Amino acid sequence: MSHPIPEGRGFRGEVSMTDTLIFGTAYIATQEQRYVLTLWRDLVTKLNPATDILVVDSASPALPDVGSIKVLQLGDNIGHLGTTGRDGWGRAFCAGLQHAISAGYRYAAHIETDLLFARPVSEIIAKMENANVRIAAPMAYPHQFIETALMFMDVRYIAETGFTEAYDWERMTPGIYPENKVLQITEPALFALPLRGLRNDFGQLSPKTMARMFPLGIDWLTHADPATLRAFMEVNGL
Repeated sequence: MSHPIPEGRGFRGEVSMTDTLIFGTAYIATQEQRYVLTLWRDLVTKLNPATDILVVDSASPALPDVGSIKVLQLGDNIGHLGTTGRDGWGRAFCAGLQHAISAGYRYAAHIETDLLFARPVSEIIAKMENANVRIAAPMAYPHQFIETALMFMDVRYIAETGFTEAYDWERMTPGIYPENKVLQITEPALFALPLRGLRNDFGQLSPKTMARMFPLGIDWLTHADPATLRAFMEVNGL
């Protein structure tokens, strides 16, 4: 399925970070989630000062001040596949991509608002441009699927392949993992990124274990408690 690329920003041979959108999906209901989003806000703006940033929010009751970051408000919260049976993450993710398409961005980086990424997005975008890579993500260690909370995408590829229509969040049902659905759609063009990181679902990472588990450094971290996220920031000099 082919979709026309909208006029607006114009695609050039060299990528400017003004041609890139960073967006993060969010539902903030607790003080801890609120604090984590402030860390995300400060980190993503510090590392990417020339890049447009957007929060796609599902009517969070405790959304903190996000400063100059724009907010795309979805108006309600439909929940999570595992709890309500509806794909709130998929809806927000697709809304961010549709915004990137309609606004004419060349690249989009999805950095979920509970994930901290310690490198400038421009580094990844430059590598994608040089290698003609259309979509890239790290693996969601320790799980055996891609980390959809940290993805880098050529917006033309997303539009031309009809990604959001193929994902079809309204038809997602419990038992279908969003990560597997994204992989199924993008696998022909997807490249895995050599980024060190962890989805800390089992609590194995803490400030005390960080140096032992990541002696060569850690680029990204998600699903971690505030103390571990602060240690992540300190390890990266942030």
